[in-house]
Amino acid sequence: MEAISTAVTLVVLFSALIHASWNAVLKSGSQKLIDATLMSFFGGIFCFIAIMFLPIVNVAAWPYIISSAIIHVVYFVCLANAYKHSDLSHAYPLIRGMVPPFVALFAFLIIGEELSLAVLGGIFLISIGVLLPGKLNKGEITLKSTLYIASTAACIIAYTMVDGTGVRLSGNAASYVTYMSFIEAIILVVVMLFYIGKKDILSYASSRWMLCAIAGIASILGYGLVLWAMNQAPIGVVSALRETSIIFGTLIGIYFFKEKYGKKRLLTALFICLGVFLIKMY
Repeated sequence: MEAISTAVTLVVLFSALIHASWNAVLKSGSQKLIDATLMSFFGGIFCFIAIMFLPIVNVAAWPYIISSAIIHVVYFVCLANAYKHSDLSHAYPLIRGMVPPFVALFAFLIIGEELSLAVLGGIFLISIGVLLPGKLNKGEITLKSTLYIASTAACIIAYTMVDGTGVRLSGNAASYVTYMSFIEAIILVVVMLFYIGKKDILSYASSRWMLCAIAGIASILGYGLVLWAMNQAPIGVVSALRETSIIFGTLIGIYFFKEKYGKKRLLTALFICLGVFLIKMY
């Protein structure tokens, strides 16, 4: 199997930084469902403009686009509630750590994507590194928080498999993520307008709209980079590399949220870096 290129590795790592950043924005807000709605709304505006300059995706990709948009709506609702009921240092590692092993397994079972022992070892090490913070810093664990964390992880696994296949049928990764994100934005905003109400959303948005706009657009660009990478390398490898976002999340927590992790975070970083090394060198 051809080794993953340095360019693809760097692109996925940059996407991981973007992912950790917009998750930190979502966690920082007092009304996380509204934050998720604002991110989606401004991301949708960005996609509407971008659609005018991008080619239409192939017909074969549309069932995947619609399916992914629906899954992403459920994902944002679950993620917002996971951060509402859990600490960032508990929820984020557990959510991300559940993903790589299952994605690699499903990629093998569904589309026959073979992975070398070195890559499987790298995925395993990354998963351990991502899971450790959640196990060592449990915070306040409740049945509700556990269910939201598990549901969020399940959504990530589902849309990763859907998008990993759909983007390869689309003919253009940028078009795929743009159309999917635009449809997702419409669904989520409409649902939240009925669930929360226009007045409450507008009142809260007055102080958070700029930050949420930046985060929403960044999340789309970051995911677009991941989908592009899935066209260049195995889905399981890309998914595992993206989980290095925990390193960036740790740095954000230390320098912006003033969270103290200590030696436990150094152990986490070691496992993740070893996993990345194995994946890069297979």
